Amino acid sequence: MPADSVDIVFDNFGAKGTADEMMHAIRSGGTFLVLFGGNGGTVSSHPKAGVKQLDSRGLVASPKRGLDQLKELFEAGNLQPRTMQPTYGLAQVAQAFTRLRSHGVLGKIAMVPSKSDKANGYALMV
Repeated sequence: MPADSVDIVFDNFGAKGTADEMMHAIRSGGTFLVLFGGNGGTVSSHPKAGVKQLDSRGLVASPKRGLDQLKELFEAGNLQPRTMQPTYGLAQVAQAFTRLRSHGVLGKIAMVPSKSDKANGYALMV
């Protein structure tokens, strides 16, 4: 990812080291947000000047304010999610998982059920 190319990195997986790996890409005035889980993710111990870091403890203290800020950015068209291409059908779950675990994934991997998935007997349970 190019340097200074994003405003917000939202790490909802919490992999160890993600903050340090992504810090170069966040613009000054941007934000790194990590949700703690069982993956050992943390904020960076060497953040770039001007980058605000938040963790899930900060969101718990004032979740409405943080969500309101994200809502404003999204409604203004300033928050654009990144989804890797191609998308995968339900019959391609194994390929999608392999791609997710490979190097260079930016954003999310999308599973998009289709009419042919249903015709072939694949089902999605959430």
